[in-house]
Amino acid sequence: MNVHGRLALITVLALQCLWCGPQQAAEHQPQASAAEGIVCRVDARRELGQVPRRLFGTNVEWFNSAGGLWKEPSINTELERLARGQGISVVRFPGGTLSDFYNWRDGIGPRQRRPIRQHPTDSGRSGNPFGTPELFRFCRAIGAEPMITVNAGTGTAADAAAWVAYCNKKDSRDRLADGMAEPLAIRLWEVGNELYLAGNPVEKSISISPDAYAERFLEYARAMRSADPAIELMAQGVAQSTRIPIVDYSDWTKTVLTRCADDIDFIAVHNAYFPILIAERTPAAKDVYLALWASPEAVDRSLSGLERLIAQHKKTRDIGIAVTEWGAIFSILDPVWSDHVKTMGTAVYCARIMQVFLSHPAVRIANYFKFADTTPMGWVSFSRVPKVPYYSLAMFTQHFGSRLVEASIAGSPLFSSPQMGLTAAEKNIAEVTAVAALSSTRDRLFVNIINRSWDAGRSIRLDLAGFAPAGDSAVVWSLAAPGPLSHNGPDVPDWWPVKVVEPDGRAMPQEQITIKQRQVSLQQPVEIPPHAVITVEIPGKPL
Repeated sequence: MNVHGRLALITVLALQCLWCGPQQAAEHQPQASAAEGIVCRVDARRELGQVPRRLFGTNVEWFNSAGGLWKEPSINTELERLARGQGISVVRFPGGTLSDFYNWRDGIGPRQRRPIRQHPTDSGRSGNPFGTPELFRFCRAIGAEPMITVNAGTGTAADAAAWVAYCNKKDSRDRLADGMAEPLAIRLWEVGNELYLAGNPVEKSISISPDAYAERFLEYARAMRSADPAIELMAQGVAQSTRIPIVDYSDWTKTVLTRCADDIDFIAVHNAYFPILIAERTPAAKDVYLALWASPEAVDRSLSGLERLIAQHKKTRDIGIAVTEWGAIFSILDPVWSDHVKTMGTAVYCARIMQVFLSHPAVRIANYFKFADTTPMGWVSFSRVPKVPYYSLAMFTQHFGSRLVEASIAGSPLFSSPQMGLTAAEKNIAEVTAVAALSSTRDRLFVNIINRSWDAGRSIRLDLAGFAPAGDSAVVWSLAAPGPLSHNGPDVPDWWPVKVVEPDGRAMPQEQITIKQRQVSLQQPVEIPPHAVITVEIPGKPL
């Protein structure tokens, strides 16, 4: 059942969440006249760069049959189909917190001989049917890239280097014995997970100072690159402007960059977990969701601060940002709030986070937490039903371009949000936001628009420059629902320790909330419902 492990995990996630300090008013928004209403201006002549494919990643943990991904005698074919359909590009393994207690050798060799291990965070035990060979085969089946977080908490640099050698050395006997003759060429390797935390006895046993981590990172980098010089290494960073008392190291990232910049390819941060309700007693749903919807602006500021810090310490390597965990967390055992990861309102938050990531060129990797699970944390439910946020990522993998172009919104209504849980208050946040991209062949323009209004639909006029539509019509891909709390059905297993109240008091059939398609006239404003995500796909050619 492992309830205690889940509690420990969520507690750790909560304590390291971003809190961005005294809040500032939103940056000045482009203005539109009252006659114009809301205008989305797109300039296809101003290309901003490629959409990083690695932004569409997820997390898979080793224990509990990889959250249900393993189903004897093989990977669950339905989950494999759903992962491929979502467009997942990177799979981070084996944790989370569990990475820094994981022995990678437990997950190789004949499955029937692999050991059953205690979970370090609770009294549960799990076998190891899903290890490195299964990770690689799963990624190959869905067209994704593996990312491995090595054990830098209870492991050694030699262990990490041996894992790199197993994966990437041409003459690895262990890999050959596992039926993989050719090197796996796994490029993405992360050194440890949240070793700056000391939130509970488990974390306290492995947490270290920034100087100690920097020294350890350099040791690991030398050992791992001796096994394969071509790997890309991620060092742990702490989100900027944190106020969480358990993170005592405000200088963590600066220290690591100062000492290790020449060996770092990415700084890995976890700065997009919201709203995290701690002491609230039956807060109003609207207040909770407005706080959730405003929080991506805090992430935006945090990433800007991290970009400035990296620029000050960049040496021989072009250091990028990897957000290796992100997602909505409400509460773990509150009967009213523990199962809100699945709602339409959460999907709006997830889509806006993706817009923020796309606005930061340094953000090149992102992994949502997590793909599937037997608890409410998965984006695919324990009953193998996609939750609404599943489709928010698919809006970008299936219905978006690959060449970012300049886009802005003028005349959007503004909203403010209250302080809620570990989420600070925000003021003057634009309800309507947009990003745009051209297809790789530049013959289609995609305009992704989000409406964060609680109850008001909006009409948006498209003002296109540098792109000539092929006709008067376009396709709109829409992710919308009757209410912010709408969802695709119940998602709490029978063993869950509390009787959960469904977010809207009822379960909605899956087919009611998915991506839908409609034709629109480009001669008229585009309509977007409240709390919704749309993408306008326009065929044509650049000017």
